[in-house]
Amino acid sequence: RAAVDAGATAVEAQRAATALSREVSALEARVGRGEYNPATTKIFHLRANPAAMANESAAERELVTVKGECEALRETVSQLLAAQQQQSGGTPVAGLSADPSAAATPANAFAAATPGPSATPVRGGSSGGFGAMTPGPSVVDAELTVMRRRVADLEKREQRYMTVFKQKISTFREACYLIFGFKVDMGEDKATGQPTFTLRSMYAARDDEALIMRVEPDKVGATGASSGGKVELMPTPYTVTPEVKMMVDTFIGRCRSVPGFVANLTMELFNKQTLA
Repeated sequence: RAAVDAGATAVEAQRAATALSREVSALEARVGRGEYNPATTKIFHLRANPAAMANESAAERELVTVKGECEALRETVSQLLAAQQQQSGGTPVAGLSADPSAAATPANAFAAATPGPSATPVRGGSSGGFGAMTPGPSVVDAELTVMRRRVADLEKREQRYMTVFKQKISTFREACYLIFGFKVDMGEDKATGQPTFTLRSMYAARDDEALIMRVEPDKVGATGASSGGKVELMPTPYTVTPEVKMMVDTFIGRCRSVPGFVANLTMELFNKQTLA
């Protein structure tokens, strides 16, 4: 009998423990969500809250962006109003204001200045001019149109810049080839990431007679001092030939002059081609 009672008590205690454990878990979850008892707990908020400051900065940036878009929209509306007045013989259209700031605010003003599928001009009166117009696209649609046009203009401008840049680079390479006698191709050293330049002389007998120069650009420190750029001749099968190696040792090794080496190599190749 005592054993049975003890077993029943143990089962009830286990059930109570399980219920309390569930209740504790539920309370912990509520605390994790930020719930609290106002009667026993007080929450202090920092005035200089980093999160609040970040939100304010984001709101200010968004406000600046919106102001810029609004100015672009007003300029577009002003141009549309001017074009509409020219079409109507210089007479202001009814319901439209010549002030861009006033025209950009109401939605129907922009709709009247930009007739579309839902904005059809209605002729009326004895003068035969345009009368009232039905409401057109909303200001939001107008802003989207302005932004799309701006993006399209920027893409066209970028494309023009790329075309001009390619033309200038091609002209520069051709000028270097005609003036200095070397065709220059730019690459990158996979080991260091530094730019490399492959030089092929117009007087070379074969295409594999090329020089590869690794260039370390000029670096300017925090104090404004310049470290000076460096040029290093990379070893190739052509540069280890006896004739070229002697010129490398003389002009680069002893005289420390890469331009002198290139100029002497040009003269040697020129003499070989003309005397042959």
